[in-house]
Amino acid sequence: MTLTQLKEYFIKRRQALEQIQRDFVVVVSVRTADGGKEGVMTEVSRENAAHLLAEGRARLADASETEKYYEAAQKAREEAEELAERSRIQVQVLSELSARTRKSAGREKR
Repeated sequence: MTLTQLKEYFIKRRQALEQIQRDFVVVVSVRTADGGKEGVMTEVSRENAAHLLAEGRARLADASETEKYYEAAQKAREEAEELAERSRIQVQVLSELSARTRKSAGREKR
């Protein structure tokens, strides 16, 4: 990277930081020559977003994309919590069943 390219990078980075008002934003990846996949949405810090924008590896998500991202994240969070709750209930039921089985097995041996 030449000195001129480095200066351009920091100018773009500074402009991106000025454009981004929130601490965390959703960015959308763009196709890159090194195999970057287009359309992947991610929530990143303001500083990381500025870095990705300056390098041309991402763009800021528009309002509808941001809304879709947060809705999908909320749905995934709810599903994960439900799955975790189901596994806790299953462990509790198995533990109670196991305790009963041990009690009855102990009675039969006498």
